[in-house]
Amino acid sequence: MSMTKWLCVFPEVFIFKSDSKLLFFNSKNKQIFSVHKDDTLEKMYNFLQEPSNTYVVELNDELCNKYSELLGKVEAMQMGKVVTASYDSRPLSYPPVLKLEKDLSRIRNEYKQNKAGDILNYFRELTIYLSGDINNGYIHKQTIYPLLPSSLTVDNELLSNFLKTLEFCPVNFVNIVISSIDDIGNYYNIFQYLIEKKYNVRLFLKAELYQQIKEQLNMLNLYEIVLVSTLDEYQKSYLQIKENKVKFNILIESDIELSRVEEFLSNSNTEIVPIFNNNSQFFEKEVYNRLDDITQCGKKEILAKTVINHNYYGKFTVFPNGHIYSNVNIPPLGNISEQIYELIYKELDGQRAWLLTRDAVEPCKDCVYKYLCPSISNYEYACGKFNLCYMAQ
Repeated sequence: MSMTKWLCVFPEVFIFKSDSKLLFFNSKNKQIFSVHKDDTLEKMYNFLQEPSNTYVVELNDELCNKYSELLGKVEAMQMGKVVTASYDSRPLSYPPVLKLEKDLSRIRNEYKQNKAGDILNYFRELTIYLSGDINNGYIHKQTIYPLLPSSLTVDNELLSNFLKTLEFCPVNFVNIVISSIDDIGNYYNIFQYLIEKKYNVRLFLKAELYQQIKEQLNMLNLYEIVLVSTLDEYQKSYLQIKENKVKFNILIESDIELSRVEEFLSNSNTEIVPIFNNNSQFFEKEVYNRLDDITQCGKKEILAKTVINHNYYGKFTVFPNGHIYSNVNIPPLGNISEQIYELIYKELDGQRAWLLTRDAVEPCKDCVYKYLCPSISNYEYACGKFNLCYMAQ
């Protein structure tokens, strides 16, 4: 029986391609290396990407000699194995494949046939800004943050009707952002409804406002409270507000603030949120991705990032003018008078936010590391560029 050599790549291993490189990454042991790509390696890569070839490629003596160093690395880093076997008994493996892409195609087809299907299952988190000035400030474009008070308020009746449609969606969280003490009285029916329906509700507000409304909102202890503040505001209010149910998001914009905040990091209810405000040097040091950062992701996470955006997927935001956003940095998707089913389909049918991968932006789409990097976030929009990293493009 004729025997031949085969390279069998293991199922947990990803091979990524750019114009000049192949990148091998073992999602199990986090080993990584790259090689310069030639025509032969390009053909081998394309062959391995075809699912019917079961992540196995045939090797002749010439290939074994020419790529002995590459094959040695693959075996040494437990990314695959060179096996001698006949054609009939050649090894089998399973390349990493994501089923979500097929699900999205099915959803599009069902929508065109006027079938509801399970499209509502994709909506998981809603953030509502009850009132405030949507045209001033920059922080709310980067993280959930109360707006400056203004006379602009979301329509109570439209919001109530919109929330009723959520009963058919597996929403995990409803985030309510309070900018004014008047929000409590104006939307008391909304607070009651969310509690009655047993939603996981998180209230985002400033510490000084929390102290004002503590006595006014008698069901406050039923919510998770997140107080968003600068470091100075946090230091003023922390000793006065030591409650297990209350969490703090501390906004920092400099190395000095970061060094000052370290004494509070032992508090498990505290989260540090960097904010971009023309502070490029600080941002590059604290936020930019390094190779060590991006090689900690697992197989499922990498597969998901080829199709969806982890930061935006399943999330909508309502602003006081009633507009709905899948990403607050781009034009609105629609408004709260529209059917939730239509809004979800509209989002899933394009690459606006939920499905915005690095394949769609410059210069990331040509980078061999694109599926290892975190999904595009609000920080990229704030900084005005998508490659917030130290990796070579």
